[in-house]
Amino acid sequence: MSRKNLPLRIGLYLVAVICWLLVMLQGCVPLFLAAGAGAGYIATDKKAAHRFDRSLHELARSITTSARRIAGAGPTARRYRYRKGSGAKVRLQKCVLTPGTVHHGDKVTTVMIYAVLGVPAKGLNIEEKRELRFKGNKISTLQNTSIRRTNGTWKSRLVFKVPQSALKGTYEVRQQISFQGKTLKTTRKFTLL
Repeated sequence: MSRKNLPLRIGLYLVAVICWLLVMLQGCVPLFLAAGAGAGYIATDKKAAHRFDRSLHELARSITTSARRIAGAGPTARRYRYRKGSGAKVRLQKCVLTPGTVHHGDKVTTVMIYAVLGVPAKGLNIEEKRELRFKGNKISTLQNTSIRRTNGTWKSRLVFKVPQSALKGTYEVRQQISFQGKTLKTTRKFTLL
C-alpha cells in the first residue's frame, strides 16, 4: 500500500465504522459529518456520546422485573366469559405507568396485567417487550422476554430509575405482548421535569 492512498483508506474505514455504529445504536450518538476541499473528515462530539453511553448503562443497571399469576384459570375464564374449545386467547386487561411526572433519579414503574385463556397445560409462549422512547426515537429496549404462561391472569412489572444524565421532556414507554403471530400494544407517557 502506498503512503499516498493511506489517508483515503483510513478515511473510508472510519466512515464504515461510524455507519456501522449508527446502525447498531440507531442513530443516537451525536456525529457531525463535514466535507471540505474534496477531502472528507469526521468529528465526533465525544462529551455527548460519553454522556449518552453513561446514561444507557445507568438505565440498564437499574431495571428490575417481576411477574406473578394473580388469578387462576377458572376465575379468569369466568371474567372473560371464555368458552371451552374457543382456542388460545390473550386479553390485555390493564397497563399502568407511575408516576406521571418524575425528576432525575426517580423510579418509574410499568405494569401490564393480562389474561391467558384456553392454552394447553404446558402453557403458551408469550413475548413481553417494553421500549423507552424520547421525541419519537427509541432510546432503549427495557425488556424483551419470551416466557411460557399458563391459563390465568398475569401481572408483569418493570421498574427503572431515570438516569441523572437524561434530558428533560416527555418520554414514552411502549409495552407489547406477542403470541402466535398476534401483538397487543399500549403506550404510556411520563414527563421528566
